[in-house]
Amino acid sequence: MPIIIATARSHVQERIRGLRAGADDFVVKPYNVLELVARIEAVTRRSRSLVAEPIQEQVIDVSGARIDLSGRQLLVDGLPVELTRTEFDIVAVLARYPGVVVPRERIIREVWQTDWHAFSRSLEVHVGSIRRKTGRADLIETVRGIGYRFAGR
Repeated sequence: MPIIIATARSHVQERIRGLRAGADDFVVKPYNVLELVARIEAVTRRSRSLVAEPIQEQVIDVSGARIDLSGRQLLVDGLPVELTRTEFDIVAVLARYPGVVVPRERIIREVWQTDWHAFSRSLEVHVGSIRRKTGRADLIETVRGIGYRFAGR
């Protein structure tokens, strides 16, 4: 759910603290109502940036991979793959949107519950580890400058 903070606190440190706490935008009082409406529209548009709706199933079968979300298991070509908690969370986020590019920021927000970009390199390392463990580098495609895509159905 998008969050916009409207406050009288105008110091930069207060805005940074609010954004790091999870806000998507920050408006300082007094503000113009038309500006607030435009910011609401922008935040809503960004939060709906994925074209496909997420898959709500508990078991997802995609390109030879079977992801059991409730059992937190991954089978690739019928063989179990041992993943860390973070690796499985990344696979789960991507598998919910097969064939759709998921922005790096969204993956970081869903897996680490933060918008802090310092996790960007960690995401790359985890994706590399997932590719090695599955033996199927084609399951997760890197889309340069945007994010990652789980192989389509």
